Amino acid sequence: MIKFTLPDFYYFHTINDKFINLSRSHTNWLLDKNIAFSYIRGTFPYNIWNGGLNNMVGDTLLYPNIELIIKQSNLPLWLDFSNILLEKSDFYDVMSNIILKLLPNNYIFEISNLDLLNYINNKFPNLKYVISKNANILYPLTPDIINNFHQNLNPLYIIIPNEFKTSQQYLNEINNKENIVIPVNNLCNPECKNYFQCPIVENNNILNYTFEPTFCNCKNSINNKQYITIKEIKDIYIPMGITNFLIDYFSNNENEYGLFLINYFIKPEFKEYAFQELFIRR
Repeated sequence: MIKFTLPDFYYFHTINDKFINLSRSHTNWLLDKNIAFSYIRGTFPYNIWNGGLNNMVGDTLLYPNIELIIKQSNLPLWLDFSNILLEKSDFYDVMSNIILKLLPNNYIFEISNLDLLNYINNKFPNLKYVISKNANILYPLTPDIINNFHQNLNPLYIIIPNEFKTSQQYLNEINNKENIVIPVNNLCNPECKNYFQCPIVENNNILNYTFEPTFCNCKNSINNKQYITIKEIKDIYIPMGITNFLIDYFSNNENEYGLFLINYFIKPEFKEYAFQELFIRR
């Protein structure tokens, strides 16, 4: 199977819900019969542990709705707790700990900070976790380090940084290929001069409840159209034993994301029907 994780369970809830239902009821519309959807990644607003796009917009009455959102999800959630700037005092953030208490055991979380991992493991030892590609800024994710993490830390997955995901030499040196995740799309171009600086500024804005986005203001980076196709996955990655793929943070535009899902996953002859399912039918 080719297993995909979709982005933004909170901000793209409506489109994700419709698309997952579409994929289940119209399996013949998908480009490949072996495509499956495993998780929806994302974060709740105002969560300072978040390491993705700035999440300081959302329902101010969120707390009563967190449990409902979790229960109503079509797929298990993948919580992004990968902020690289967290200090130990941030581990006691009230909202983040409430979320952890509500998570079923089949949900997972993503981290960059190994001290945060120890904190969560001590409180919630049954939860499984993913090592973020953001960790590459803290502990360069060479194949040797990835192999060491797999052997000694036992993560469910490790996300490969975008700058290495097309290097067959790099990927061949990783032992547990079934436990790595390849990002399909690049929110940031690895050749951009802000490639490493943008996540740091973004994570700092989240940590300090600053509303201004950074990726969305970077003309060199946002909505980079480069992505790995289904054909490339079948021709290159599946023969290597790599089966897990991630639609990375996309943009703040739900309609643009929905069009991406149609163009990426749906056969040409069914795209018009898929468009009606996602955007017209209620």
